[in-house]
Amino acid sequence: SERLTPELAVLMRRSGCYYVSFGIESGSPEILRRMRKQLDLDRLEGQVDLVRKAGMAVNGFFLHGFPGETAEDRERTLALALRLPLDRALFYSFAPLPGSECWTGLDEDQRPDWSRLTEYDVAYVPHGSTELELKRFQRRALLRFYLRPRVLLRLAMNLRSRRQLRFLFRKGLAYRSKAPVNWCPKCQTVLANEQVAGGACERCDTTVTQKDLTQWFFKITAYAQRLLDGHAKLDWPEKTIAMQKHWIGRSEGGNLR
Repeated sequence: SERLTPELAVLMRRSGCYYVSFGIESGSPEILRRMRKQLDLDRLEGQVDLVRKAGMAVNGFFLHGFPGETAEDRERTLALALRLPLDRALFYSFAPLPGSECWTGLDEDQRPDWSRLTEYDVAYVPHGSTELELKRFQRRALLRFYLRPRVLLRLAMNLRSRRQLRFLFRKGLAYRSKAPVNWCPKCQTVLANEQVAGGACERCDTTVTQKDLTQWFFKITAYAQRLLDGHAKLDWPEKTIAMQKHWIGRSEGGNLR
């Protein structure tokens, strides 16, 4: 972002760029110093404005759970995310990688659980924090960021037309159906798998049950083959193609006679 100029932003948009992501990481100058990230927080808002004025959407990436981070540091990060004119924000839990400076000196029991290195889980807990604190912060940060009229309106405006919605319904690609969900009887709410720890709600420790609720679904299986066929037109590395096919996950069952 330090090299971004109004002229460069305009050229980016003219070339077809429509989305720019900023790796902001933290709203705490002290944590940024520990990360050795040379980000000028005083200039950041102006840089984000440059991108938006050029007609591109802006995403912000944030980290929490960095070694030495305090609850006050996390609050500074959230305050920054709410202050910036971002279209989207993602709050990831930090995990030190092997060979990095943060990895050196880690105790065996403090090394990340790589099976939990997902967007909404905690793979690493630094000294001075708890897993529950990090999970609660991430959930609160996402709710605080997205449940604002300005952000909700902006997301709604990204729907190109009612015609697109009618097409989804008419083709049966969007439909309502009952399906089991994780349900907390005490909180009276649905929980993601990452919010269930040992069969209990991470917030109140109440035993989680399965409950059938009517939900909206997108029938991605209807166009899975079309996505797979499109790979033949892409000049991508084989490893990337294989990852995409795995993500689509199309399979065919057998016939029993």
